[in-house]
Amino acid sequence: MKKIKLIPLIAAFLSVMTVNSYAATVTSGFFGIDDYPPAGKSDDDRAGYSYVRNLNGELNALLNPSHTYTNTFMYKDSQAKRLPFISKANGDPCTLFGFSGHGYPGKGIGGGPLLYDGKANKTSLKFKHRYVVMYSCNWLWNGGSKDELRGTYRTFNGTRLQMGFGTQMWLDAREGIAYGQRLMRETVGSAFVNAARIFQPQNDKDVVVKVVGYTGARMDYITNSYPAAPVYNGRNDGQFKEHFNCKIKGTGKKITWP
Repeated sequence: MKKIKLIPLIAAFLSVMTVNSYAATVTSGFFGIDDYPPAGKSDDDRAGYSYVRNLNGELNALLNPSHTYTNTFMYKDSQAKRLPFISKANGDPCTLFGFSGHGYPGKGIGGGPLLYDGKANKTSLKFKHRYVVMYSCNWLWNGGSKDELRGTYRTFNGTRLQMGFGTQMWLDAREGIAYGQRLMRETVGSAFVNAARIFQPQNDKDVVVKVVGYTGARMDYITNSYPAAPVYNGRNDGQFKEHFNCKIKGTGKKITWP
């Protein structure tokens, strides 16, 4: 009788160990723009590259050598152009893909990230990467419209979660450090939201930070291995949701951190 009782217990234990097993590697790919053209036009400058550089640095320091971490590409400023971005965004999956720079709202030709040489329309993006960070204004904006929300869902081609903002946001390169640090002890989504809570109050307007994706991905950790999410096909809305939709009050006051 004792042996019979141990069998389901062992099976349950092995099941938990399988779910929580560490990924063999964590890979990343980033696009970031500090200086938009024309050169020297300060109101068009953003610390986009500095954000992804900081995030990459934290991941490298914290994941190596305990885990294997590899940055497979890093496009900066004039390298971060529209066609390479679309190619990499829709290309072979990394664990974490990120963009930081300007962004515009809308699911169609009006919406999408602004690269060095123009905007990549949201309709042209079909992410396979496990996780996508769009550290820019408006990527997850939907204006309360289900059709606009489906415009975001249509960019899911295996991606489990997308992190971003539903409004104008405050770009602070230090947030990349805070996000990277939290990824080692928090879930992928909550780490992004909690890093935003530190820096986004610097904006003079309220900021909405969001995490959208596969319903089963809320508790994903960066160091664990998970399968690709279902591809959004227009008929499986129930498999996707907004996991986080948090309003952060803007104070306009700059912070000292850490």
